[in-house]
Formats: sequence, C-alpha cells, structure tokens
Amino acid sequence: MISRREYLVLVLAVSFGFGGGILSTRFSVASAASPQTIRATRFELVDASGRSIAFWGTDEYDQVIIAFTGGTKSELAAFGLLSGLRGGLRLSGVDTKPRAALVVGQDERPVLGLSDDKGRSRVSLGFITADSLDPHPDTWGLVFRAPGESGHRARAAIGYTMNASGHGWDGSILLEDNAGKVWKAP
Repeated sequence: MISRREYLVLVLAVSFGFGGGILSTRFSVASAASPQTIRATRFELVDASGRSIAFWGTDEYDQVIIAFTGGTKSELAAFGLLSGLRGGLRLSGVDTKPRAALVVGQDERPVLGLSDDKGRSRVSLGFITADSLDPHPDTWGLVFRAPGESGHRARAAIGYTMNASGHGWDGSILLEDNAGKVWKAP
C-alpha cells in the first residue's frame, strides 16, 4: 500500500510536471529557425489600421520590387528588378509623378535621371545614349534639358566620350540659349 507521504509526493510531482509543461509552452525561448523555405507571391506591410503601406512582390508590370506606397494605390518608392530585369530605384512625388530614377540602362550602364513636376526628364547623369549610330558610343556626362521641351535635346551638358581613334578620351561642354545659339568646346 502507498503511504500518505508517497501519495503526497506523487500528487506534487504530477502537479509540478503539469504546471511546468504549461509554463514552458507559454514562456518558451525561441529556437533557431529550421532551414525551410517560405514561398509566397507577395508580402505586404500594413499600418495599425490594416492599410497596405508597402509590399515585396511583383507590380502590374511584372517587375520584382520592394515598393512603398504610403497607403496610396501608387508606388512612391520602388527598388528591385525593373523593366528588362535590370536593377533600379524609382522615386515619385506624393502626386505619384516620377521624380528620380537610378537604373542600369543600355549596355548595362547606370543612369541617374531627375524629372520635373510634370514627369519630364530634366537632368541625367551617367551613360548618355546617342541619338544616332555612333561608332564610339561610350559617352558619359551630365545633361540638362529645358523645361517645356520634349525629346532628349540638351540645353547644357558636360561629359566625355571615346575619341574617334578609339584610344583616348575627349571631354566636351555644350550650352544653348533660348534663341538656339550653341556654344560648344572643343
């Protein structure tokens, strides 16, 4: 027969074991994550009210990006694989018009572009795409475009390009006034 003391020890052991099990599940220390893959097509960050303010996934143009919307329906900032699977960064104003872009452009060369409040390209820094078939297309510089003008016509530029012999570099500067008078050096 079990003595009273043995019975008390048994009841206490079961009670403390049960209590310890409950405590361990409620206050457990996080263990190292197991090497598993989490798969999803989109991750969203929401604010306290549940409104989506950012996402990581593909946008309507199938660009794989991390985008910040600030609760709007438009991307105000996006970083990732932009068109043509080239890396880039896009920034827009609260009016959702593009303001700045840093992209890997033609021939895998970087370009930083700045736009005005109407989304028109105003300043470019980096690789300059030639308007014609240039036998030496390695042209880099800083280009300014006039407000209200369309196209890629430069009003001011400074840069360098590979010279005609293909064995050196030539620097240049260009300025154009409102009357269309151009000053170029060299």
